[in-house]
Amino acid sequence: MDINPVDNPELFSEESRTALIYVVIPILMIVTSTAVGLRFYTRAVVLGSVGFDDWLSLTSLVSFLALGSSGMVLAGKGLGRHIGTLPQPNGFRDYMKGFFALIFLYNAAIASFKFCFLAQYYRIMPSKKMRAIIYAATGFVVAWTL
Repeated sequence: MDINPVDNPELFSEESRTALIYVVIPILMIVTSTAVGLRFYTRAVVLGSVGFDDWLSLTSLVSFLALGSSGMVLAGKGLGRHIGTLPQPNGFRDYMKGFFALIFLYNAAIASFKFCFLAQYYRIMPSKKMRAIIYAATGFVVAWTL
């Protein structure tokens, strides 16, 4: 990909957000893992019943950790930097391959998070009308994710 620094000088700025990525993602991974761990502890030890929604929260955590880890790997390939500063000759191509994979992980993480909440709503709302709405919302999330 040829980008002319004379025509587009903003694409060659040395400004970088990579350090921010390396700080924020691990903090969020720790906070999220702690929250899911406390949820499992409460449901298993304190309440004595782990439900389907709890297992979906674990699935959501795993997909979020995969997303965060991939984001940090992609930061090494150019995430957070301007396009003109990517390593040459194949920096942009390598970055876009990683970014393409990151899109799938993002969709999986968001979908699993939504399914977790829908399963929790299903557990706490026993009325047939609400469950029909939850089924419809689940179908919508499946369609939107695909």
